[in-house]
Amino acid sequence: MKDNFEIHTLFSGSSGNSLFIRAGDTKILIDAGKSMRTVKTALSTIGEDLCKIDAVFVTHAHTDHTAGIPVISRNYTMPIYLTDQTASQLLEKTSMEHSRFTVHKERDIVEIKDLKIHSFVTPHDCNGSVGYIIEIPGEYRFGICTDTGCISKEMVNELCFCDGVIIESNYDEKMLKEGPYPYYLKQRIAANTGHLSNTKAAQLCCMLANAGVKKIMLAHLSKENNLPELALKKCCNALYENGFFDIDITVADRFVPTRF
Repeated sequence: MKDNFEIHTLFSGSSGNSLFIRAGDTKILIDAGKSMRTVKTALSTIGEDLCKIDAVFVTHAHTDHTAGIPVISRNYTMPIYLTDQTASQLLEKTSMEHSRFTVHKERDIVEIKDLKIHSFVTPHDCNGSVGYIIEIPGEYRFGICTDTGCISKEMVNELCFCDGVIIESNYDEKMLKEGPYPYYLKQRIAANTGHLSNTKAAQLCCMLANAGVKKIMLAHLSKENNLPELALKKCCNALYENGFFDIDITVADRFVPTRF
């Protein structure tokens, strides 16, 4: 990775998600799925401060990606970027002011100082759900794509041109099937608009490796339906079986910042 490009997951999983990205003196967050205090604490452990964040981007309206957004919006002035559908959903369930939102299209490009951020549509059961490509033009291209029930052509087209990516590996099929969740919830998770299984994540890893992606982090693992070692083993085995031996692949920690 370029020396002036730094990425950390602050926390990752069904209990909350947030990603910190720095390029030179430009700093952004993707999602804030826990309280403002938790976000601030996580940032402080990597020597960063919420007051220095230039912008927050929101992938979709589910609480594990937006829990801290309302309080952050009241206490800080950085712009909060999101799709119109995500804005509408947050306005319905929070006391946020519409003036705090900077709305972008589902497929759009936003420039924040040194960074160019592209949005793209993700197949998830939340209207307006997107992934993001974050780029230092001509230097480094990074993709974040979680909360997606299937591998869409659009996802692959966006991610395959990246130097590094964070993708979802949410559940192990056996653990989900035999686990404690009610049937309707198991069906929702396994649907094409739910979450990505370890098997599908492994397929996506191979597709991205074949396109030249060299660094992959697995994220948004379910606490009840997955284990980091299972997700990593499934993806590593698939990569090795397909002849990809030089891929740097890791797993994001659920609770503490993880350097990409």
